[in-house]
Amino acid sequence: MEKARIIANGITLNQLKSLLGQDSAADISGLLEQEAVSYPIRVQGLTKSFGPTEKTISSDPPTLNQAIRGEEVLFELYSTFVVAISSNVVVKVSDTLDHDHIDNIRYLSIHVPNLPIPHNLGVLQNGNRSWFFMTRAQGVTLESAWSDLDISQKRSVQEQLNSIFRTLRSQPLPESGIGLESFVSGLCKDMRRMPRVSSGPIRIEAEFNDFLVREPHRTETSWIRMIRSFMSDDHRIFMTHGDLHPRNIIVCMADGNQSDKADGETGVPQKKDKSIQVSSIIDWETAGWYPESWEFVKAVSLASQRGPLRDWIGFLPTDAIGQYPVEYSIDNLLAQWLG
Repeated sequence: MEKARIIANGITLNQLKSLLGQDSAADISGLLEQEAVSYPIRVQGLTKSFGPTEKTISSDPPTLNQAIRGEEVLFELYSTFVVAISSNVVVKVSDTLDHDHIDNIRYLSIHVPNLPIPHNLGVLQNGNRSWFFMTRAQGVTLESAWSDLDISQKRSVQEQLNSIFRTLRSQPLPESGIGLESFVSGLCKDMRRMPRVSSGPIRIEAEFNDFLVREPHRTETSWIRMIRSFMSDDHRIFMTHGDLHPRNIIVCMADGNQSDKADGETGVPQKKDKSIQVSSIIDWETAGWYPESWEFVKAVSLASQRGPLRDWIGFLPTDAIGQYPVEYSIDNLLAQWLG
C-alpha cells in the first residue's frame, strides 16, 4: 500500500506541475475533481499489482507531501503549511482545512471581482488531508516588511487599505437577506481567545452578542450579564475580513523613478523613495457579514503593543472601517472576564 501511494502521489504531482507549467493561472479544478475519483482506484490497482510482499525502494518517486515540502515553505503552523509551487501558485496543505476559507474566496471572487485576493485554483482531498491551490501574489507580508518602512510608505499602505476596505464594505446586502455569518456556510466565528463557532445561523445582532458573551461549560455571572447589557444590538451590517493584521497583507516594493527636480547643491536628479503596493489580502477564513464595528474591534484586539508592529494601530484604515472605541472597550472587558 505504501509503495502504491508513493507512485500514485508522484503521478498526481507530475500532472499538477505539468498543467501549471503551461499556464500558472490555469483552472485546475477539473483535474482535482478527476483525481478525487481516480486516485483511490489507482492506489488500489497498484497495490494489487505489487502483491503483499512488495517493498518500497529508495528510487521510487517522492510522495506528494515530500515533494511539496521540497519547495519554499511560506507559512507553517502545526499540521497546516503553505508552500510555493511556483512564482504564481501556492498550495495550502492541512489536516484541518477550514472550508470557509475556500468558500469565502470563491464567493468574493464572484461578488467583488476587483478585490486583490488569492484566486481558488482547486482543492484535492484524500482522507483528512486537503491541498488547497491558490494564486500567489507578488511580494512579502506587511508584517515582515513593516520595520523597514518609513512614515510615508506606511501612510501609503494605509491609503491603499482604505480604498480596498471601502470597496469591500460598499457591497450591497443580498436580496435574500443575511445573518451575521460566513458568506456561504452561514456560521459565525470568533477565533481569538479560544476557537468558537456558532452551532447554527445567527440572524440578528442581539443573537451575535449573546454568542460573544457565552463561554461553553461556564456559568453566566452577573458581571457577564452586565457587560452584555452594555452591547448595542443595532449596528449596520457590512462585508468584513475579520482578521486585519499585517501578516495577512501582501506588499511589494518598487524603485521610484528619478524626479525632474535636481539637487540644489550637486545638480543631480533626486531619486524618489521606493513605492509600496498592497498586492493582496489573504486568509479569509473568518470573513463574512458582521456588524460595522467588528473589523475595527478585531483589528485592534489583534494588534501588538510591543515589538516592530507596535505602531501598526496608528495606520489602520479607519477612514474605511471606522473607529469604535466603546465597542472595543466592551470587547476588551469581556475578554478579561472570559479569559
